[in-house]
Amino acid sequence: MNPSHPRVDAIVAEAQAAIEATESSTDLEALRVRYLGRQGALTQLLRALGALPAEERPLVGAAANAAKRVLEETLDTRLA
Repeated sequence: MNPSHPRVDAIVAEAQAAIEATESSTDLEALRVRYLGRQGALTQLLRALGALPAEERPLVGAAANAAKRVLEETLDTRLA
């Protein structure tokens, strides 16, 4: 079972809906940048881990990393 966290789940749900609605590979690449790029939603969440309470960091970090893998797979599948 993948780790879960409400903030991460919200980002994943939004990203997956956007990916499914996208028609072109150019738009898919834009979504990859929007969610997984240097300024992407998941990347920003991972960078903010230090500001979270110590007991929450491992949970959010694990959920974000699992979400990143899921989104990468979803994007790669749509591109194929």
